[in-house]
Amino acid sequence: MQNLIQHPNNRSIRLCRGALLLAAALLTHQAAAATSFETYARVYDSFGPRTVCNDFFCSSTTVIPPADIDDQHSGSEPNPVLAPINSNADAVVGFTQANATAVIYDPAISPAAIKIGVSASAQRSGYVVGEAHARAGITFGITIESPLNDPILTALATQLCTTGCALAMDFQHQSTGRFGFLGVPGHDAEAHFSETLSMDSGALLTGEAYIAADPLNGNNLTPGANGVWSVADFYPPQSSLGGTELAFNHFETISNQFSIFGIRECRGPDGDFCLSGNYTVTIEQIAAAGFGSNAQYTTFGEVTSDFAHTSEFSAIRLYDPSGDFDLSNAQINLRFFDPAPVPLPGAFWLFASALGFFSLKNRSARA
Repeated sequence: MQNLIQHPNNRSIRLCRGALLLAAALLTHQAAAATSFETYARVYDSFGPRTVCNDFFCSSTTVIPPADIDDQHSGSEPNPVLAPINSNADAVVGFTQANATAVIYDPAISPAAIKIGVSASAQRSGYVVGEAHARAGITFGITIESPLNDPILTALATQLCTTGCALAMDFQHQSTGRFGFLGVPGHDAEAHFSETLSMDSGALLTGEAYIAADPLNGNNLTPGANGVWSVADFYPPQSSLGGTELAFNHFETISNQFSIFGIRECRGPDGDFCLSGNYTVTIEQIAAAGFGSNAQYTTFGEVTSDFAHTSEFSAIRLYDPSGDFDLSNAQINLRFFDPAPVPLPGAFWLFASALGFFSLKNRSARA
C-alpha cells in the first residue's frame, strides 16, 4: 500500500476521507447545517504473532496473537440542533494510544457560529504502532440580504430586479490549525490535513498540508502543501518540552460568485425590503496521523494533525458587474439555512479495512 502523503520522494496519498472545522459569523438568524462525520483509531503490534516457550527447555510453545485494538464511529445529522456532536475514537495498547476527533456545534449551542472540526493523533513505542483518521463534512446555505434603504437604489432595484438580476459576491475563507511531533517519529511518520470547499456558484478550492519524514534530511519531519495552499502558510516551528509544533494559517479570497438576487422582505430590522440571493456551500475536511510499520524503531514517537480550531467563511462585498447598481456602500447581512443533508459514504468502513490505513502500506514494497 502506498503512503498517505504526497511527498517529494514520489509518495502518493492513500487515505480515506476524514475531518473539518468551520466557523461563520451569523448576523441575523440562527443557522442550520447538514453534517456528517467519521472517526477511526487503531493501535496494533506490528511485530506480529509471538511464540513463547512454556518451559525452560521449550518442549512446548504457545503462539500469542498480536494486540490489535481499534475504535470507530460515524454518523450524519441533517440539523444537529439538540446537542453538539462530539465523536471520539480512542485506541490504547499499553502506553501507546491513538485518537481521532470530529466535533460539530450547532448555533443553538453556540449562537454566534457554525463550528465543525477534526484532529488526529497517533503514537508509536517500539513495535506497537498507532494510527488515526477523522473526517467531517458540512453543507449549508447562505442567504445574502442587502437592505434597500436608499431611495435611488430602491427605484433601480424595483426597475431592474423585479424578476431577478445577476449580482456577484466576494467571500473569504480562512483555514487554521497545527501539526506537531514528539520524540523520534521515524522514517514513515506523517500527519495530514486536507480541505475541499465548493459552492453552487462554481467555486472549487482544494488544499492539502502535511508533515512527513524526509529521507534526504535525516528523516526529520518537514512541511509540505499542495493545491491552493503552500509551504508559506506554515509558521516557523516552535519547540518545547511538549515537542515541536508547526502552526498553519491560510486565507483564500473567493471572488466573482454570481447568484440571482431578487427583492424580498427583509428578515432583519434594517429595512422593509432587501436585495436577496442564495448560495450553497459544502466543506469537507480530513485529518490523519500514522507511522507505517516502523518495526526497526524502539523509541517513542508521536505525530498530530490538529485542525479543531476555528476556520471562518465570511462575506466581503456585494457588487453589480454590469455597473447598473452602485453597491459600494451596501450593507450585507448573512443568514444560514439547511439546504439538504450530507450523505455518509456507505462503503467507508469496508474501504478503510481494505486499505488497512498506514499499517500495510510498505509491506509489499519490502517483499
